[in-house]
Amino acid sequence: MSPPRPLFGGALIVIGAIAYGFNIPAARVAALGGVNGSNLAALRTALFVAALALLIPLLGRSFRIQHGETGRITLLGLCSGFLAACYLSALSYVPVAMAVTVFYTFPLILILTAPLSGGGRITGWRMAAFAVAFAGICLAVGPSFAALDWRGLALAFAAAFASAAMFTITATLKQDRLTLLFWVQIAA
Repeated sequence: MSPPRPLFGGALIVIGAIAYGFNIPAARVAALGGVNGSNLAALRTALFVAALALLIPLLGRSFRIQHGETGRITLLGLCSGFLAACYLSALSYVPVAMAVTVFYTFPLILILTAPLSGGGRITGWRMAAFAVAFAGICLAVGPSFAALDWRGLALAFAAAFASAAMFTITATLKQDRLTLLFWVQIAA
């Protein structure tokens, strides 16, 4: 018997939140340890692509892109590459903690643009959820306001907008999600 859809969806949301929450302190520890951000991102992406390349056939799914979705998947891949380039470039100008803090404004961008893309209204609950999550990020990374450079801030905000665009585009796709993840990681 399969789990009820709302329960399964809720479980996936919690797993995603844990993954995002784990990503921030892990990136900070790696940076403090002297690991280059580009190398870390490339290694993580390569491992994820390899895992997906094994998992997709194992689950009986296909690498084929559905008819009519190539353009949006290409745009999604471009946004993903733009996000990575902007975020990693931001690290040349601002500390990791500040880049992370600015980047994680993307949920606020999603909330504020949701009415324009058919994603619902701006509600107090959405704003409260963002405020609590953002406060947690600030507590976890402890952003430093020392050595701020407008180029780093602009690049981190560009990465945040690219991330918000990725979520908006993904919501319009009917492509199998594992296959979609595979092709977006290849683009990244």
